[in-house]
Amino acid sequence: MRFTPLLAFAATSLVVSPAFAGEHKPVDPNKKVCRRVQVTGSNLRAFECHTNSQWAAIEAASEDAARQTLNRERGGAER
Repeated sequence: MRFTPLLAFAATSLVVSPAFAGEHKPVDPNKKVCRRVQVTGSNLRAFECHTNSQWAAIEAASEDAARQTLNRERGGAER
């Protein structure tokens, strides 16, 4: 059986991974984090640096704008 080591590894990773899933390090909201972002109209990516709290606000605003656009297209109220 050629796949026995692979199956053993897969089974072990399925058993072990839930144990580590609950471990979260506290996130410092003031830590500066730089990410590579896609620039509209360009094939190149740029670095954008913000604090963790600023990134959270940017992501929330983006999700809110997407939700509003989808609701406007549906012609209905927010679900």
